[in-house]
Amino acid sequence: MPEVIMPKMGDAMEEGTVLKWLKGEGDEISVGDPIAEIETDKVTLELEAEDAGTLSNLYASEGDAIPVGDAIAFVAGEGEEAPERGGEAEVEAEEGGEDEGQAATATATEEADSGEGEESSEDSGAPQANGRASDGNFRASPIVRRLARENELDLGKIEGSGPAGRIVERDVRAAMERGDAKAGADGGAEGKAEEAAAPQAAPKAAEAPAPTGAEGTEVQELSRMRKVIAQRMSQSKQEVPHFYATVEVEMDELMSLRKQLNTSLEDEGIKLSVNDFVMKACALGLGKFPNLNALWTSEGLELHEKVNMAMAVALDDGLITPVIKDAGGATLSTISAGAKDLAGRARSGDLKPDEYQGGTFTVSNMGMFGVESFTAIINQPQAAIVAVSAIVKRPSFDEEGNVVPKSLMKLTLSADHRMANGAEGALYMAEVKRLLESPMLLVV
Repeated sequence: MPEVIMPKMGDAMEEGTVLKWLKGEGDEISVGDPIAEIETDKVTLELEAEDAGTLSNLYASEGDAIPVGDAIAFVAGEGEEAPERGGEAEVEAEEGGEDEGQAATATATEEADSGEGEESSEDSGAPQANGRASDGNFRASPIVRRLARENELDLGKIEGSGPAGRIVERDVRAAMERGDAKAGADGGAEGKAEEAAAPQAAPKAAEAPAPTGAEGTEVQELSRMRKVIAQRMSQSKQEVPHFYATVEVEMDELMSLRKQLNTSLEDEGIKLSVNDFVMKACALGLGKFPNLNALWTSEGLELHEKVNMAMAVALDDGLITPVIKDAGGATLSTISAGAKDLAGRARSGDLKPDEYQGGTFTVSNMGMFGVESFTAIINQPQAAIVAVSAIVKRPSFDEEGNVVPKSLMKLTLSADHRMANGAEGALYMAEVKRLLESPMLLVV
C-alpha cells in the first residue's frame, strides 16, 4: 500500500499543516474517507483516503508543518505491515523530542530520493547529519532556503532536526537567535548555489522591531495566511514596477439598466451587483489588450485567450481571490451567481484549490466600504489588477454646460510595466470606461 503524502493543493503551496487527525492508528478506512484536516496558506481542507485498508502509522503529529510530497501516514492492506523506518530516522525518533512524529518519514523519503532501498545509502542523494546529501544538496524547503538567504546564514552550518536531517524553519530561526551559522565572505556553499539560482533576488527586508511590551499591548501571532500575504505583497511591490491609471466613470445609465434587469430577474433569484458589471467590462476590454491578460514567466509573457477573473474576497484572517473562469464569455447572470457562490464559500473556508488558482486578471472592490479611491497591489504573476471604488453623487456639467448631479465611480489600474506600457494601460481603462458608460454592450 502507498503512503499518504502531503498533497499539493495550490500552485504556490510548499508545505501544509496537519491540523487534526480525523482517523487514528488502527482505524479501518475506505476510499474517500476523510482522514485529516490540512491547513494551507489559503484554506483548510479535509484530506481523503485514496486507498482502503488500516491506518497503521501516523508519521506526523497535529500541528506539524510538512513539506509537499512528504509522507504523513501509512495505509496497510490485509496482512501488510508498515515498512521499517530505520537508520537516522530511528535515531531521531528516539532522540528528536518534538520531532518524533516527523522523524519516522526519513527512510521512505530517502528511498524516494534515491530510487532504491538500503543499498542506496551511499548514493549521491543520501542525507548527512546536517541535512546535506553527499552530492552537496541540502534537504530544505524553498521557504527555509529563502529564510536562510535573507538572514545571510549558511545552511551548511545548521544541524537539521527534521526527517532525514532535513533543515526546517525552526532550525534556521534557532540559528538566528544564537547568532551562529553566518555565511562567510563568499556566502558559503548554499549561498553560492542560491545566488546562482536567483541572481535577481529581492533586497533583504528590514528586520521588524521587537515588541515594546508596553502596558495595554498584546502580541498577536500571524496566521499562516497572513504571513504568506505579507511575503507576497512585499515581494510584488519590491520586484514589480507598478504603474497606475485612473478613470472616472459616469454610472447613471448603468444603474438604471441594473435596476431594470434586477426587476426582470427577481423571480429567478438573481440580483446583479455593480461589481458584476465591472468584471464583465474588464474581461471584455482585455480582448483588445492581451498583454494585460497575461502571466510573467521565466520564458516570457504567457498570453491567455480566456479571461479567468480573480476577485478579491476579504476574510477575517486575510484575503483570497477565487476565480470566475472565462468571464469574458459568461453572461452577467452567470458572473453574478458564480461570484456570490465563490465569495460565500471563500468566507466559510469551503473553496477547492482549483477555484482559487489559475486567475489571469484581478478585480478588487472596496466601494461597499465607502472608499472613493485606492490603488491595489498586483497579484503576481498576473500583469494587472483593477481597484473599484464607491459610486458617489457629485455635481457635474452636461453638454450644454448646465450643472447636473451625476453618479461617478473611480477605477484604478495597477499594471506591470515589464508587460505593458503606460499608453496601453490608459487605452485599456478608456475601453472599460466606454463599456460601463454604454452598459447595453455588456448584455448583448
